Amino acid sequence: MHPELLHLGRFTIHSYGAFAAAGLLASFVFCLQWAKGQDLGTEDVLGSGLLMVFGGVFVARLIQVSMHWSQYLHHYVDILKIWQSGMLFTGGLVGGLLALGLYSQLRGLSYWRIGDLWAPAAALGQAIGRIGYLLDPTHLYSVLAEGVIFSILIWLEKRKTFEGQILLWYLILESNARLLVERYKGVHRGQFLGTEMNITQFLATVLLVCAVVTLLIKSHKSKGKTKDHA
Repeated sequence: MHPELLHLGRFTIHSYGAFAAAGLLASFVFCLQWAKGQDLGTEDVLGSGLLMVFGGVFVARLIQVSMHWSQYLHHYVDILKIWQSGMLFTGGLVGGLLALGLYSQLRGLSYWRIGDLWAPAAALGQAIGRIGYLLDPTHLYSVLAEGVIFSILIWLEKRKTFEGQILLWYLILESNARLLVERYKGVHRGQFLGTEMNITQFLATVLLVCAVVTLLIKSHKSKGKTKDHA
């Protein structure tokens, strides 16, 4: 159960909903301000952000429903009730990344450049959004982790040497945070594809490996270019 912040007849605002909305708003405001110094227009910030939100919600809900399909088999309308049974965060992260790729292709923009812009904003939004779940101790760890990730990314931004470095470090740090928190969660999500991991752990591991490999490749290429210009 989560605290009710406002209850008027049939209309109820729960803490998790209010803080999720506040986190989303904060991420957009931060990103709009951050983009001013990076020559990226408001239209592209809002457009990419909204598409990522849609893509994230869609994929996160799709995975959540597929995991519990028997519950929706005769109640299809309940699939749309995302406020009742929630979504899978790592699924939302994958959906957001795919949506960002689609937007960057449609607009002819650099995927890595926009990703670097949104990475700190995503961590900030998550830190605020998870405050609404603090009745669950593991979400306290998540709030602290997101705050640390946000701080690290801001620190890295001033020291980055190639596009995509901030996004990739976000994925690395976020994946590790998910894997750590998942160990202490009291929620059983089953085993995935015959492994000892649940779906969250599996997706976080895939994202972690892909991000580390990509970071090493891009870092190597960046160093090569630096030597060529030396």
